[in-house]
Amino acid sequence: MKLSDNISMAFKDLNRRKKRTILTSFGITLGAILIILMVSLGLLLNQFLVSTVNSGSNTKTITINAVKANAEMPKDPKQAIQDMPDWMKKNFKRIDNEAVEKMSKINGVEGVKAYIGAQVAEIIRDGKTYYGTFGIKGYNLNYDIYFNSDVQNAESTSKDINFKPIIAGKTLKKGENNEVLVGQSLLEDLGINNPNDIVGKDITININNINGTIVKPLKVKLKVVGVMSKYMPDGNKLVMNTEDVEKIAGFMQYTNKFFKDYGYNGVTIEGKNINDLNSIVDNIKNIGYFAQSTSDKTAEINNSFNNITFVLSILGVIVIIVAGIGIVNTMIMAVHERKKSIGIMKAVGASSSEIRMIFIVQSGVIGFVGGVLGAIISCILFRIISGAIIDGLIKNGTSVQLMKFAPWWIVLATILFSVIVSVIAGIYPSSKASKLDPIEALRE
Repeated sequence: MKLSDNISMAFKDLNRRKKRTILTSFGITLGAILIILMVSLGLLLNQFLVSTVNSGSNTKTITINAVKANAEMPKDPKQAIQDMPDWMKKNFKRIDNEAVEKMSKINGVEGVKAYIGAQVAEIIRDGKTYYGTFGIKGYNLNYDIYFNSDVQNAESTSKDINFKPIIAGKTLKKGENNEVLVGQSLLEDLGINNPNDIVGKDITININNINGTIVKPLKVKLKVVGVMSKYMPDGNKLVMNTEDVEKIAGFMQYTNKFFKDYGYNGVTIEGKNINDLNSIVDNIKNIGYFAQSTSDKTAEINNSFNNITFVLSILGVIVIIVAGIGIVNTMIMAVHERKKSIGIMKAVGASSSEIRMIFIVQSGVIGFVGGVLGAIISCILFRIISGAIIDGLIKNGTSVQLMKFAPWWIVLATILFSVIVSVIAGIYPSSKASKLDPIEALRE
């Protein structure tokens, strides 16, 4: 009997018992979805991180947090979230102007950004209130708002040789308060189509709710002096000087001396050369602060995500193996139901190996159907997820080349693995079928 005959017979037999076939292959389908989707998402994140690190503005940057240099980072992510308030209280180290000045004078430093961040939910423009989540960044204007490499990277991303970081109006001026740069990505949220329409106009930040508690409102009136391109790092935020953001952040922390208590949220430093980064990080740690280059941070995040991807992929493998046990049960039932036909085939000369092959092929077909169905579903889900991620990045001014489809090799490997597990699961029932006595089988 040819293999094609066995496959044809397997499909016909499974088609006669559609409900049982679907239920048996469902476990294979679920496992295939887990494996393909998790591995593909892991590769997508890795691709994004590598693209981010290789982008011009990030290869030479170092992030400094308000944390002691000798702080031990929690190893268990779940425990880290639970212990974070206590951990921060123990390891917090205020970043003040003196510390930033020392950092700026480290050999090899090209640029410095010292900032305070906050978030607000209401902005009033022309008497109308707009609701959302609006990020705010307040910079010390003695240093940088953006690096030259930020501009170069944004120009490359926008593919505009005439790119300008400020697309309307002007940038912030040292010594001027109550002025704001509006990120281009926020214009739509504020009901604006033309960037020039908002330049010179006033907007008001309104805060009347702090962590769910209604409070006496704080209204901060700001003059829009310019619009920052959506391709810039802060192209989706409101950008001001630290003094103005200090009032907002202090109000939200119930203090009128925010900077004295908390200092800067963080500092970003750009090195002149990528080879200077390790030396700069060491110098910052000597000043007493935890510092991490972008490449180090990316490797750490990538390793963590790879571990999660591996665990979830193993879960998919386990699901497929468990589904294989279900296939054993299904094929034993199939052997029992076809005892008479097995007896007839043996009576007319079919060998034990041919009988065995019939049921092994049938098991493999169940795995193939489940694997293919899982591959189709996971590819559709991945296309939806990756499309949403890419659209979100573009909306926020980030444009990187990311894969839109699940890699063909993981799809084929998963289908092949599903078939192999199913074939192995079919060995016992097929062996049982091949050993049936034709006379006894025909009597039933």
